[in-house]
Amino acid sequence: MPHHIGCVARAVAIAVFAVPFLIASVSVSAEAETLLERMAGTYQIVPSRTSASFRVDQVGGPGIDGQFNDFSGTITLNGDDITKSVVDVTIRTGDMTTGDAAQDDFIKGRSIFNVARHPEGRFRSTSVRQISDMTARVEGTLTLKGISKPVTFFVSLVQARGQGRGLTAEFAVQGVFQRGLFNMGIGVPLYANVVKLNIRATARRT
Repeated sequence: MPHHIGCVARAVAIAVFAVPFLIASVSVSAEAETLLERMAGTYQIVPSRTSASFRVDQVGGPGIDGQFNDFSGTITLNGDDITKSVVDVTIRTGDMTTGDAAQDDFIKGRSIFNVARHPEGRFRSTSVRQISDMTARVEGTLTLKGISKPVTFFVSLVQARGQGRGLTAEFAVQGVFQRGLFNMGIGVPLYANVVKLNIRATARRT
């Protein structure tokens, strides 16, 4: 069984998930409401300024680290009620790398992502909840290899710049998911079933 097996699942999250970031910028205080009103609107993810890293731990070994770089998606931030905001993100599963060409080919193959039949993964939010002034919990549905399962991401606002249609926001996103639920469980338990995701995303208002 290849040492790189577990890598695959990580990617998926991308996608995801880059998608929920904007929501974290809202606060329940009067000041936060002003920020929410200022940031309300529809945003496009900026692929060149967005990346998602993933990790799959390995028993007694170094584990697998990699990243995805090809994303697209929209974030619709509701200025009156953040819970009505929507995140919809797509990631190209074929655009991932671990720094090992052979390992990358395996992860993109039938045992993991099966890029030939399922070239994309998708995340769409179903619930957005404020946690603190700068953080939010975003729940939604992640679809990989034609399988859809619920996942949760925690989002923090890093910075927001500009105004009007040029406003951009940068977010840090963290989450985990079980790759076995997406028919990517090869290598368990030598390689962890849980995939850890860390996403840095930038979105621009259109």
